[in-house]
Amino acid sequence: MFDPCTNLHVGSRILAACHARYGNWPKAYSCYYSGNPVTGYRHGYVGKVLQNGTKPILTSILTPRASDVPIQLIPHKKKKQGGKFTPRTIKSINKPLTLRQRRLKSSLSNSGTTNE
Repeated sequence: MFDPCTNLHVGSRILAACHARYGNWPKAYSCYYSGNPVTGYRHGYVGKVLQNGTKPILTSILTPRASDVPIQLIPHKKKKQGGKFTPRTIKSINKPLTLRQRRLKSSLSNSGTTNE
């Protein structure tokens, strides 16, 4: 598979070299297509490029950003206890043991057992 960025880079260098050699774009397109200023005309490549060159390069393919779409706010009912809001406290969460800590713990718990 070709890398699109590399492909564009190399293609643009070939086209630029052809334009520098022949001095006009139609001959450069033929050179890009075939390596010479004539074959691209014979095979219709130059005509297709010139015909499509009048079309817009990019039509709008933009999608709305998240910031462009209004966010609907939904009212939240607060829990009440004894007539006033009391926030819940978050219990501390123990971090999971790393692989090294689990192996150490496992080897320590197995050290008291005997293998018979």
